[in-house]
Amino acid sequence: MLSGTQVFLPCKIEVYWTELKCFNFTFKVKRLSCHFGSVGVVDEPDRAVLTETWKSWMEEHIKATGKKKSDLRLTPGPNVQLTVPLEELIDRLVKENEVVAFIKGSRSAPLCGFSQKVGRILENQGVDYESVDVLDEEYNRGLRETLKKYSNWLTFPQIFMNGELLGGCDILTPKFHAAEG
Repeated sequence: MLSGTQVFLPCKIEVYWTELKCFNFTFKVKRLSCHFGSVGVVDEPDRAVLTETWKSWMEEHIKATGKKKSDLRLTPGPNVQLTVPLEELIDRLVKENEVVAFIKGSRSAPLCGFSQKVGRILENQGVDYESVDVLDEEYNRGLRETLKKYSNWLTFPQIFMNGELLGGCDILTPKFHAAEG
Protein backbone atom coordinates (compact mmCIF):
# COMPACT_ATOMS: atom_id res chain seq x y z
CA MET A 1 0.00 0.00 0.00
CA LEU A 2 1.26 3.46 -0.87
CA SER A 3 1.51 6.03 1.91
CA GLY A 4 0.67 9.68 1.36
CA THR A 5 -1.91 11.11 -0.98
CA GLN A 6 -2.34 9.61 -4.43
CA VAL A 7 -2.65 12.15 -7.22
CA PHE A 8 -3.94 11.09 -10.64
CA LEU A 9 -3.10 12.73 -13.95
CA PRO A 10 -5.75 12.24 -16.60
CA CYS A 11 -4.08 11.50 -19.90
CA LYS A 12 -7.22 11.33 -22.01
CA ILE A 13 -10.62 12.88 -21.45
CA GLU A 14 -13.43 12.24 -23.91
CA VAL A 15 -16.94 13.64 -24.03
CA TYR A 16 -19.47 11.74 -26.09
CA TRP A 17 -23.22 11.21 -26.45
CA THR A 18 -24.89 7.89 -25.78
CA GLU A 19 -28.49 6.69 -25.73
CA LEU A 20 -30.10 5.66 -22.48
CA LYS A 21 -33.29 3.62 -22.73
CA CYS A 22 -35.84 3.62 -19.96
CA PHE A 23 -39.21 1.92 -20.54
CA ASN A 24 -40.46 3.29 -23.86
CA PHE A 25 -38.30 6.41 -23.77
CA THR A 26 -34.86 6.99 -25.26
CA PHE A 27 -32.70 9.78 -23.90
CA LYS A 28 -29.50 11.18 -25.34
CA VAL A 29 -27.03 11.57 -22.49
CA LYS A 30 -23.66 13.26 -22.45
CA ARG A 31 -20.97 10.98 -21.00
CA LEU A 32 -17.48 11.76 -19.81
CA SER A 33 -14.71 9.20 -20.09
CA CYS A 34 -11.46 9.85 -18.27
CA HIS A 35 -8.48 7.52 -18.59
CA PHE A 36 -5.72 7.96 -16.04
CA GLY A 37 -2.16 7.82 -17.25
CA SER A 38 -0.03 8.60 -14.21
CA VAL A 39 -0.26 8.14 -10.49
CA GLY A 40 1.95 9.93 -8.05
CA VAL A 41 2.25 9.85 -4.28
CA VAL A 42 2.68 13.12 -2.45
CA ASP A 43 3.69 12.84 1.21
CA GLU A 44 2.55 16.29 2.31
CA PRO A 45 -0.39 17.26 0.10
CA ASP A 46 -0.51 21.00 0.62
CA ARG A 47 -1.60 23.26 -2.21
CA ALA A 48 1.91 24.28 -3.27
CA VAL A 49 3.13 20.66 -3.54
CA LEU A 50 0.04 19.58 -5.47
CA THR A 51 0.33 22.57 -7.81
CA GLU A 52 4.01 21.85 -8.53
CA THR A 53 3.25 18.15 -9.09
CA TRP A 54 0.47 19.02 -11.52
CA LYS A 55 2.68 21.55 -13.35
CA SER A 56 5.49 19.02 -13.77
CA TRP A 57 3.05 16.44 -15.16
CA MET A 58 1.59 19.00 -17.56
CA GLU A 59 5.10 19.92 -18.72
CA GLU A 60 5.78 16.21 -19.35
CA HIS A 61 2.51 15.97 -21.29
CA ILE A 62 3.35 19.05 -23.39
CA LYS A 63 6.82 17.71 -24.19
CA ALA A 64 5.42 14.28 -25.07
CA THR A 65 2.51 15.53 -27.20
CA GLY A 66 3.91 18.80 -28.48
CA LYS A 67 0.77 20.58 -27.26
CA LYS A 68 1.22 24.07 -25.93
CA LYS A 69 -0.24 25.64 -22.84
CA SER A 70 -3.79 26.93 -23.20
CA ASP A 71 -4.67 30.60 -23.34
CA LEU A 72 -6.28 32.12 -20.26
CA ARG A 73 -9.90 33.27 -20.31
CA LEU A 74 -10.98 36.09 -18.06
CA THR A 75 -14.65 35.07 -17.75
CA PRO A 76 -16.51 31.76 -17.62
CA GLY A 77 -18.53 32.65 -20.71
CA PRO A 78 -20.77 35.07 -22.55
CA ASN A 79 -23.85 34.67 -20.35
CA VAL A 80 -22.07 35.36 -17.06
CA GLN A 81 -22.16 38.82 -15.50
CA LEU A 82 -18.81 39.88 -14.02
CA THR A 83 -18.90 40.68 -10.30
CA VAL A 84 -15.46 42.29 -10.47
CA PRO A 85 -14.50 45.08 -12.88
CA LEU A 86 -12.47 43.90 -15.88
CA GLU A 87 -9.67 46.32 -14.93
CA GLU A 88 -9.33 44.51 -11.60
CA LEU A 89 -9.13 41.11 -13.32
CA ILE A 90 -6.40 42.44 -15.63
CA ASP A 91 -4.53 43.94 -12.68
CA ARG A 92 -4.66 40.65 -10.75
CA LEU A 93 -3.61 38.66 -13.81
CA VAL A 94 -0.51 40.74 -14.58
CA LYS A 95 0.54 40.94 -10.92
CA GLU A 96 0.02 37.25 -10.10
CA ASN A 97 1.92 35.94 -13.14
CA GLU A 98 5.53 36.63 -13.96
CA VAL A 99 4.95 37.11 -17.71
CA VAL A 100 1.63 37.69 -19.49
CA ALA A 101 1.25 38.18 -23.24
CA PHE A 102 -1.99 39.76 -24.45
CA ILE A 103 -2.07 38.68 -28.07
CA LYS A 104 -4.34 38.65 -31.13
CA GLY A 105 -5.45 35.07 -31.52
CA SER A 106 -4.35 32.12 -29.47
CA ARG A 107 -0.90 30.92 -28.54
CA SER A 108 -1.24 27.98 -30.93
CA ALA A 109 -2.89 30.04 -33.71
CA PRO A 110 -1.88 33.71 -33.54
CA LEU A 111 -3.89 35.99 -35.83
CA CYS A 112 -1.22 38.58 -36.51
CA GLY A 113 2.47 38.43 -37.35
CA PHE A 114 3.48 40.53 -34.33
CA SER A 115 1.68 38.18 -31.90
CA GLN A 116 3.30 35.20 -33.62
CA LYS A 117 6.74 36.80 -33.39
CA VAL A 118 6.34 37.61 -29.69
CA GLY A 119 5.23 34.05 -28.94
CA ARG A 120 8.20 32.64 -30.85
CA ILE A 121 10.64 34.92 -28.98
CA LEU A 122 9.23 33.99 -25.56
CA GLU A 123 9.25 30.28 -26.37
CA ASN A 124 12.77 30.37 -27.87
CA GLN A 125 13.99 31.99 -24.66
CA GLY A 126 12.24 29.32 -22.57
CA VAL A 127 9.98 31.86 -20.87
CA ASP A 128 7.02 30.36 -19.01
CA TYR A 129 4.28 32.81 -19.87
CA GLU A 130 0.51 33.10 -19.80
CA SER A 131 -1.30 34.24 -22.92
CA VAL A 132 -4.68 35.89 -23.35
CA ASP A 133 -6.51 36.33 -26.67
CA VAL A 134 -7.71 39.94 -26.89
CA LEU A 135 -9.92 39.08 -29.87
CA ASP A 136 -11.92 36.40 -28.00
CA GLU A 137 -15.16 38.30 -27.37
CA GLU A 138 -16.88 35.18 -26.05
CA TYR A 139 -14.66 34.79 -22.97
CA ASN A 140 -12.74 38.09 -22.91
CA ARG A 141 -15.51 40.53 -23.82
CA GLY A 142 -14.29 44.12 -23.83
CA LEU A 143 -10.71 43.17 -22.99
CA ARG A 144 -9.10 44.83 -25.99
CA GLU A 145 -10.44 48.32 -25.25
CA THR A 146 -10.14 47.98 -21.47
CA LEU A 147 -6.53 46.85 -21.73
CA LYS A 148 -5.65 49.85 -23.92
CA LYS A 149 -6.86 52.14 -21.12
CA TYR A 150 -5.26 50.05 -18.35
CA SER A 151 -1.82 50.02 -19.99
CA ASN A 152 -2.01 53.33 -21.84
CA TRP A 153 -0.66 51.37 -24.83
CA LEU A 154 -2.80 51.24 -27.97
CA THR A 155 -1.33 48.34 -29.93
CA PHE A 156 -1.10 44.58 -29.49
CA PRO A 157 0.54 42.37 -28.47
CA GLN A 158 1.21 43.73 -25.00
CA ILE A 159 3.73 41.96 -22.78
CA PHE A 160 3.66 42.40 -19.02
CA MET A 161 6.54 41.27 -16.83
CA ASN A 162 6.34 41.26 -13.03
CA GLY A 163 3.19 43.39 -13.13
CA GLU A 164 4.66 46.08 -15.39
CA LEU A 165 4.10 46.71 -19.09
CA LEU A 166 7.25 45.78 -20.99
CA GLY A 167 5.78 46.81 -24.35
CA GLY A 168 4.92 45.14 -27.62
CA CYS A 169 6.71 43.37 -30.41
CA ASP A 170 8.63 46.56 -31.29
CA ILE A 171 10.14 46.64 -27.77
CA LEU A 172 10.64 42.89 -27.26
CA THR A 173 12.39 42.20 -30.60
CA PRO A 174 15.43 44.47 -30.03
CA LYS A 175 15.79 43.15 -26.45
CA PHE A 176 15.80 39.59 -27.81
CA HIS A 177 18.39 40.40 -30.46
CA ALA A 178 20.56 42.22 -27.90
CA ALA A 179 20.40 39.17 -25.60
CA GLU A 180 21.41 36.89 -28.49
CA GLY A 181 24.30 39.06 -29.65
